[in-house]
Amino acid sequence: MKTLTTNKVFVMYRYLLKAMCLAAALSTVVSCEKAPCEECRKAQEGAEYAVGGNRVKVSVKAPSATKSPAGEESAIGECILYVFDTSTGNLQYSFQNDGGVFDFTIVTGTYDFVVMANASDSQPLSKEMLLATPVLLSSNRPGHFQMYGCADAVPVLGGKELSIEVSRIVSKVDYDVTVDWRRPEYAAMEFLVKGAYMTNVAGSYVIGGPEVSDVWFNMMFYAPSAVSSLTFRQESVIMRQSDTLSSGRPFYVFSNCAEDCRDREIWSPRCTRFVLEASLAGETFYYPVTLPDIGPNTAFKVSLVITGPGMRHPEDYDPIRTGYDFNVRTLDWEMGEEINTNY
Repeated sequence: MKTLTTNKVFVMYRYLLKAMCLAAALSTVVSCEKAPCEECRKAQEGAEYAVGGNRVKVSVKAPSATKSPAGEESAIGECILYVFDTSTGNLQYSFQNDGGVFDFTIVTGTYDFVVMANASDSQPLSKEMLLATPVLLSSNRPGHFQMYGCADAVPVLGGKELSIEVSRIVSKVDYDVTVDWRRPEYAAMEFLVKGAYMTNVAGSYVIGGPEVSDVWFNMMFYAPSAVSSLTFRQESVIMRQSDTLSSGRPFYVFSNCAEDCRDREIWSPRCTRFVLEASLAGETFYYPVTLPDIGPNTAFKVSLVITGPGMRHPEDYDPIRTGYDFNVRTLDWEMGEEINTNY
């Protein structure tokens, strides 16, 4: 009869211990199925963590909005959550759902959590790729504005709960127009507002920018397009002295970091402008207002005062002979408070 060595005894002991633990776990699961209890639930969750990693809960917080129909500027539909390894930037996990509440398990590590709301999955392999992928203005509409939010370098060493607030990629422009003729002969003429629109509108935006867009709408003039509902308002209003016309609905545009240019012969990237088109005694005039350095999730209020004939072309501007005054206020979209007056 042979005697077992100490090493073999230890190996058999470990094997027996594993078998006992497995039997105990199975017994726990069976007993929980029959009579669920808090202790059993914790035991099961603990087993899940041991297999799948750390449980993480991420909730997406929508931005608020002032003076807008409920849900039109803050609605969150389908959300995509990307989880990138902080050290390498490589994509580790991605999840999709409606409403923006995620519950999942991941292994221990440090991560960058990035949320895209109301956007399609670009299937990036890394955070760098995601931030370099353009989003399109034509994919936006009231009630479905693309949004972005992130929480970087988050250590996950156990259970984790995160709330990530997203912000809109678009900016909005409201306006009001007042007639204040400086010469009495103008007051005797018919002043017909034909329309209001945004020109030189960037059609794409790179989150990791700034980068000049390679897609444009309403280049110099308004032209029907996939973003007409965001950038054009048909009007047919005769305005008289002291009358005021306000925007019923805002315009929505993308950020634009292009340097300005007023070449009327050959179009090139340039600043975005608000343009009022009107006729005075049957002759068409334009009243352009430039909005340089438009950033995402910003609100602008254009106040335009008509004092005489405007420009012959939307790209014209003569600070001495202009027939209008204007003021542009930059507002906090959420609070409605003025940030500055810089135009």
